Amino acid sequence: MDTQSLKDKLMFMSVGYICSGSLIAILASIQFYASFFSQEQTFFAALVAVFWVLFSAVSILLIRYLVPKYGAKAIYEHDILVLMIGILFISLALNIAMYFVGLLIFFGALAVFFYENFNRQVSAAKSDPHGCFKLCFWGIGPVVAMLVIIIASYTDYTLIAIRVLFAHYIVLGFWLWVQRLNKHESYYDAPTVLISTPQDEKTDSNEKADEEDPK
Repeated sequence: MDTQSLKDKLMFMSVGYICSGSLIAILASIQFYASFFSQEQTFFAALVAVFWVLFSAVSILLIRYLVPKYGAKAIYEHDILVLMIGILFISLALNIAMYFVGLLIFFGALAVFFYENFNRQVSAAKSDPHGCFKLCFWGIGPVVAMLVIIIASYTDYTLIAIRVLFAHYIVLGFWLWVQRLNKHESYYDAPTVLISTPQDEKTDSNEKADEEDPK
């Protein structure tokens, strides 16, 4: 196996590991951050859930505008970098404002990063004899995150361990971003729901109707 093939495999596996692992790490660490910020846990968790739903929806709407305007490559090539910025804010958060700024960025970027990559990876795995193995990293990510947090919860350094966990996603994500820039992907196979705009869909529908009814 040559170096480039190995890098391609590592890039493929890193995507699922970061995406699923970082999400589970954030959800599983809610109680510890709530305690750190002296917040009531149920209310804090509900607020995180609201941020998740709200900013995921906002990012999808925004991306449907940005991709047709600037191109899929220009947007998707840097989604992992935006995701890492969000994780950086969360990992370094010393107050609740910094934590939720990180969540805003993270959930906004994650919605696009997950949808853009998951569909592409499933499609690629179907034509790869080892595709199922590579997709396993979508499951390995959460397992690693949960093991770290569960083991750390029995020590006096739980929050430090969680911050280190987030830090390793940042390092891996930065490596993935650099490799993506070198690879120069076209993103032609990105999900169309993130590329098309309502106006584009309306135009396509009108064109199809005209083809069916030449009168």
